[in-house]
Amino acid sequence: MTKLRSFQLYGEFEDRLTRRDFWFQCDSVVGLYERHFRANIQTRTASKIAVHVQKHRTNDHLRELDITIDVEVLDDCRNFFSLQDRAKQAAALDWLHSGCLEAAHHFGWIRSPFEVARQAVIDAAFVNQWVHKYQAARRDRRYTAELHCS
Repeated sequence: MTKLRSFQLYGEFEDRLTRRDFWFQCDSVVGLYERHFRANIQTRTASKIAVHVQKHRTNDHLRELDITIDVEVLDDCRNFFSLQDRAKQAAALDWLHSGCLEAAHHFGWIRSPFEVARQAVIDAAFVNQWVHKYQAARRDRRYTAELHCS
């Protein structure tokens, strides 16, 4: 058994660079959702849920592959880049969350950890910031530093 611990969001675009830009712009929201997801959900082999935002269904809406559970969410994400930043973040969260809830329903998992993670992203105002657990110090301990990540 494997613990579910990561998420990914993909958009349906023809151009590879556009797909990459979509992934980069959604990655902060996905990382924040992932950081606040605190559940011990066990799967057979998959440790990641990959949500694909697509205009039309291409396969079964949910497939369990070797290390990934692929979920298709039906929506047209082509106007994503014309949205304001906050609307992009909200759309990314909605797509990710609906795909995760679909997987939870399919596998019979409890929904509350997904709801808690979603609410934590909203409460953090979609800002993914934290202080890294590693602190550095000079040899003489006169100065110390900590890494603030965002």
